[in-house]
Amino acid sequence: MANARDRWRTLRRLVPRAPDEYRHLGRTLALAVAVGFAAGLGACLFHVGTELTGKLLLGKLVHFAPPRPRGEAVLAPLLGDGELRRWLLIVVPALGALVSGTLVWWLAPEAAGGGGDAYIDAFHNRQGRVRKRVAIVKGLASILILGSGGSAGREGPIMQIGSAIGSSLAQLLKLSDKERRLLLIAGTAAGMAAIFRTPLGAAIFAIEVLYRDDFEVSALVGAIIASVTSYSVFTTIFGEGHLFATSAHYPFQPLVLPLYLAMALVVSLGARGFATLLHGAREHFWKKLPTPGWLTPALGGLAMGAIAFAVPPVTGLGYGYLQDAILWDGVFPVAWRTVLLLLGVALAKMLATSCTISSGGSGGDFGPSLVIGGLLGSACGQTFHLLFPTLVTHPGAFALVGMATFFGGIAHVPLASLIMVCELTGSYELLVPLMFTEGLAFILLRRSSLYRAQVATQMSSPAHAGELTIDVLAALTVGHATEGATPPRVVTARASLRDFLREVAASDHAAFPVIDDAGTLAGVVLLRTVRALMVEDMTGAPLIVGDALSQVDRVEPETPLSLALDRLLASGGEALPVVEGGRFVAMLGFADIVRAYQRELARRRDQAATT
Repeated sequence: MANARDRWRTLRRLVPRAPDEYRHLGRTLALAVAVGFAAGLGACLFHVGTELTGKLLLGKLVHFAPPRPRGEAVLAPLLGDGELRRWLLIVVPALGALVSGTLVWWLAPEAAGGGGDAYIDAFHNRQGRVRKRVAIVKGLASILILGSGGSAGREGPIMQIGSAIGSSLAQLLKLSDKERRLLLIAGTAAGMAAIFRTPLGAAIFAIEVLYRDDFEVSALVGAIIASVTSYSVFTTIFGEGHLFATSAHYPFQPLVLPLYLAMALVVSLGARGFATLLHGAREHFWKKLPTPGWLTPALGGLAMGAIAFAVPPVTGLGYGYLQDAILWDGVFPVAWRTVLLLLGVALAKMLATSCTISSGGSGGDFGPSLVIGGLLGSACGQTFHLLFPTLVTHPGAFALVGMATFFGGIAHVPLASLIMVCELTGSYELLVPLMFTEGLAFILLRRSSLYRAQVATQMSSPAHAGELTIDVLAALTVGHATEGATPPRVVTARASLRDFLREVAASDHAAFPVIDDAGTLAGVVLLRTVRALMVEDMTGAPLIVGDALSQVDRVEPETPLSLALDRLLASGGEALPVVEGGRFVAMLGFADIVRAYQRELARRRDQAATT
């Protein structure tokens, strides 16, 4: 045993130790893989749970068999024997929401609602902390809501499940707040990548949705690794593929761009109304009901069921109807009544989703947003096809573009939604109109947001509050601090110290630059040095400025202000001379640094407020 330990120690001495940055990167990647693997398994269990619950409640009990998207991993068809029991569409969602609401109310109240805001809030305000029980409670509660036909999506639950897995691992390993936040993001990206089979879009979404105008770039590598891992786990079990099938070809014509502009206006108007409805119903109706919190989701389920009784397509995810709108293979007849039908179903879906989510039902708003946006886009495409049949040959293209435009604008994730829709369909032929309408929606929906917990930029986030001062000083130079300042008068080393003191009496500076006969900086005279010199020799020969000369560190106008501050503190002086090409330019003091910092901070705050 001793010989084995000796050989191991010898081997360790021979192998060079990896630099700290590589060891840190290796640990980050290893943790991202672990989070991705766990989130991938969690997504598999969540998918199986929703499928089996839906088969039991909607298929066997209600005899409801909605169309399914072509690429969805179906465990068993939701087919029942006999006609649709429409009256049960009122009862079953309410019962599912009752059990789900009770579970959430008693075990994890933060698992109520969509889940997106909870993830964003955990990152900004809770140091990335999510209780370990949230993953289980959110999963079970959402399975009950979705399996019983609630109008919600899978992404909100899987965001919270994945983020809880990442946060729990970080807490178990006692990692720092920063690392905990990174794993929180990695878990969110991993969950969405698995359930939607969109590895790149999910990684971008997890870092983009945190802000209205920014990205959490430092988390990108971990999010990508976790997404790839979870995607691999999910596709190993359920197979690879795209959620939605598309037409063989969507030809692009520049003349169609004005029609996409009109569609972007319609979709943006619908998105703003949807966000207003969700937030308004939650704050002004459901929260004011005099009912216990565990009962409110059941009332929302009852209201949603009443809407489903009249409009059955609003039940559940609704992806199958969106698939029909994308393919446009004869399900919807080419007629003006079809336009009205699509608009009516989109409006009913908004109301049903509001009843499910705003009342506290556990489900996501990403899925319903895709469906609503796709139906609105499809209605626009049908209209343009009826008006311009030779120009618009396939209305399904507008359904695809409407999906991304609706959610990308209302959630302020234009890049992520663009990529995710391309991955969901496996088609990049509509990239140009997608970019065009996403940009328009991003502008039109600046004052509306699906997620209230979003902040503008990293500067606005409490998660980065401790980094603000360092960022400000590192971005400034000595030239910024000394610009416009009045430097002290330059003196020569041969000047009389008595005459120099008369100059000092008329100045408010504490350090004075001294030049030699060649005009270059010879040093600095500090007032504390002059005082000490005069006390030591009160009666000796006349003193000159050179007798009080001190050598201090020098800086240049291009020197970063953070480095200049370090040098000033190390010198123990009141100021540092600023030189350019060996010649004196200005004096940099603590007051100059503070003024520059305050000016830059005010500028950044004004910019953030304006944005």
